[in-house]
Amino acid sequence: MKHARSHVKSHSEKIPAEDVAREIELEASQLAHLKKLTAERVTSPAAFVRSLVKHATGRAKRRRKLVEQIAAGDDLQELTVDLAALDADLPEPFVEASDDAKRAREKLDKVHEQLGARDRLVFSLLVEDDTLDEDVARSLALRVQEIETVTTRIDVVAKAAGIEPPPAEGSMPPLRTSERERELRRLARISSDRAFSGAHVDEPILALLRDGDQSTDLDDAITHVADCADCRASLTEGHLERRSVVVVAIEAPRASQSDLQKAADGSHARLLERGEGRFVAVVDASHAEELKEKLEKPESSVVSRLAVGTPFEVPVEELRAARQKMKSSSDLMVESGTDAAEVQAWAQVARKPKQKTPGLSAGWVLFAVIAIGGAIALAYFLATR
Repeated sequence: MKHARSHVKSHSEKIPAEDVAREIELEASQLAHLKKLTAERVTSPAAFVRSLVKHATGRAKRRRKLVEQIAAGDDLQELTVDLAALDADLPEPFVEASDDAKRAREKLDKVHEQLGARDRLVFSLLVEDDTLDEDVARSLALRVQEIETVTTRIDVVAKAAGIEPPPAEGSMPPLRTSERERELRRLARISSDRAFSGAHVDEPILALLRDGDQSTDLDDAITHVADCADCRASLTEGHLERRSVVVVAIEAPRASQSDLQKAADGSHARLLERGEGRFVAVVDASHAEELKEKLEKPESSVVSRLAVGTPFEVPVEELRAARQKMKSSSDLMVESGTDAAEVQAWAQVARKPKQKTPGLSAGWVLFAVIAIGGAIALAYFLATR
């Protein structure tokens, strides 16, 4: 989530960070399955995730386009072809540290080791995590001016360590950075991880850092957080609860929306319309079977076909923004990492035969014809009288 959020914000992407984070998970899972990539082979986990972020953002955008095509009524069979091509597109991840990555780490460490504990933490958040000044200030309850003062000290130390400004070409880093800081950020993007330094810092200490505690007795903890990518992520993101949800793709006549909404409400699900006769329900995994049974009841079904996706987890923020805890899937925002699961569910729908939805029976049609005919005859009789 930290890498996804940082990339989305610094590059002004409109795709939600939750969808990018979900795409990173999918790419890592596919690399493990298709490329036989094991965790033991990944020498730098943070660098590994960082190497997936840009590619994952592109995949998330393409998946969002597929959702838009579904809503526009495009053929679901063609969707399955596009989905297969999307899932087959995998990046080249950072697995083993190259010589360039090791040299970049050595240069960064020369600067890092000459800084005090608090400056080290700002350096790691700002440079190694490629974060904006404002976000670092917010994470540590500091003013932006204090962060700017630290960056001035970092620039002095980096100059003494022989870090020279980068060449003119290359991708642009976040705004308002010095030339030397740009070079530090470039080195951080290609470097391997710093060696892991012991057990992680507990949440109560991280909470103190978020509140701006500058006590000297926290120096050891601050130094560890500066060294540890996992602890920095916990510091900035807070505790992210994981909730297991399921996406249900539904084809049904548009006139049946009220019936679908009633079934969704009864299962604490969120119902979303996806164009003419297409709907999506996002439901807690524990209520997915209940919703399916309600929608498929033989005597009352209004669904022509549906597919229930496999359960997956979405992050529910508790600390980062003062949001209320999600009580059910009906509280889940539409853009919360569900795009990938939705497209998969629609691909399953495409393989299912359509069922006839209940319509007017022959008896009701005959009754309606007789009633209308009778009304016309009565009107004619009264008119001639």
